[in-house]
Amino acid sequence: METSRLITDFFESTARDNPSPAIRWGKGNALSWGELYARARRLARYLADESGLSRGDCVAIGLERSPEFLVAAYAVLLAGGVYFPVDAKTPLARMASMFATAQCRIAFCSGAQAEHFIRAAPDLALIRGEQLEQIFSAPAAERAFDNAARLRASDAAYLIFTSGSTGAPKGVLVNHGAFINRLQWHQSHSGMTAADIILQRTALTFDVSLWELFLPALNGASHYLLQTGLESFPRGIVAALQSEKITVVHFVPSLLKPVLQELQHSALSLVALRKVYVSGESLPASLVEQFQEAFGSRCLLTNLYGPTEAAIDVSFYDCAEPAPSVIPIGETLAGCRLYIVDPDTRELKADSEIGEIAIGGICLADGYFNRQDLTDKAFVLHPKLEERIYLTGDLGWREDGKRFFCRGRKDTQVKLRGLRIELGEIEHHLLNHGAITEAVACVVEDEDAQQWLVAAIVAGEEALNPQDLRNFLAAQTPAYMLPARYWQTGKLPRTSSGKLDRKAIAATMRKLFFTDIEALA
Repeated sequence: METSRLITDFFESTARDNPSPAIRWGKGNALSWGELYARARRLARYLADESGLSRGDCVAIGLERSPEFLVAAYAVLLAGGVYFPVDAKTPLARMASMFATAQCRIAFCSGAQAEHFIRAAPDLALIRGEQLEQIFSAPAAERAFDNAARLRASDAAYLIFTSGSTGAPKGVLVNHGAFINRLQWHQSHSGMTAADIILQRTALTFDVSLWELFLPALNGASHYLLQTGLESFPRGIVAALQSEKITVVHFVPSLLKPVLQELQHSALSLVALRKVYVSGESLPASLVEQFQEAFGSRCLLTNLYGPTEAAIDVSFYDCAEPAPSVIPIGETLAGCRLYIVDPDTRELKADSEIGEIAIGGICLADGYFNRQDLTDKAFVLHPKLEERIYLTGDLGWREDGKRFFCRGRKDTQVKLRGLRIELGEIEHHLLNHGAITEAVACVVEDEDAQQWLVAAIVAGEEALNPQDLRNFLAAQTPAYMLPARYWQTGKLPRTSSGKLDRKAIAATMRKLFFTDIEALA
């Protein structure tokens, strides 16, 4: 597979003087590739000349899903910077930690969010969304602009932050070579052309959004930007899929299920849709069967697997009829390698033996930005493989030497609705509450197989107000990490060795969830 060209090269060749729509939004709104290219070039010059951007600098983009966001993303890359998406609603302490780790000096945000950004990093050079139209309309400079032309595959392309068990988020730094390898695999698999329309609905701070945003640069297809607020509403999603004739889309399995239910209820056929990708959670065989009943063979469902630390995804499985009882995470993408190793000794496991999933190949991230201690623990040189591997913490096995399966975690990390959460981070923040002496966060499943984040706490005799707890956590963690229910008790169950019995705690909370909801606040 070709790897010499970077995303900026593809963008240059696809977008320049191309009148076809690159971005669609709302009802009938569109921006052509040519105009996207012109605006991104002018903004890139502004970043270099007015904001002092140097090659390799991280630039935070805190704009909402919009044409301006995508213009800013391409401008950062064209200027030789590192693309760093930020949720403008991130709690202040968390945002400050992220900006400090990234050594970020430049950020895009709306005027309404400017004060929040400055409080997080007082020395930021802010570019407000309201300024952009003036920058776009400025006369094009005659001077050659070649920062992107000097980029190498080993240069950093993007920075994505993930949950950290110690309470501080970790910044995963991925280089251009790993990123373009992932996009080129997806182009080969999807066969996307300029006639395709991809729905951009994933939150912009999560890595799946990277291929939604940048894959069309390889083929000239267009994005349809889902209206902010509809990301998790099946009715709005199905309406967009139908009205905009979307051909390619991504879901987490827990969202695909209600989307299929809405599709059945609405009696729509979605005849344009031809590729559906899922990732972020285990894919149940029953859901595959529901999908195949809805679409037959005219639309392909593909299961993807991969951590943020390995350029979005590393394996795939095309769900063809009949669905196996356990859906594999599949075979490796080009340029990626998967291994099953002993969690303690790192010895290689044979077929059908359960061990920890490890990843090697061009797909690996450079590590955790400015956290060499964490990088050294997760990215190691394997003596027998003689290559650098990433230890995922996921448990799994291999069949027939090439097909892989995943069966959960060896630690307390979870995926909830496709979002990676370190339960230890929630517990860390709860234990910083002056009244709480013990805390355990876990995920329980309701009767409809929907998963919920809950927390058990020990906090003396006085009952804590659940809303106060939510407000306390909301000041430190994003909304998706806030427990839906709290169970305050005088004593948490422990194992015979004295450790907190997480299985017993989760079982008790699940029972309370169904039989005694008043016990949960």
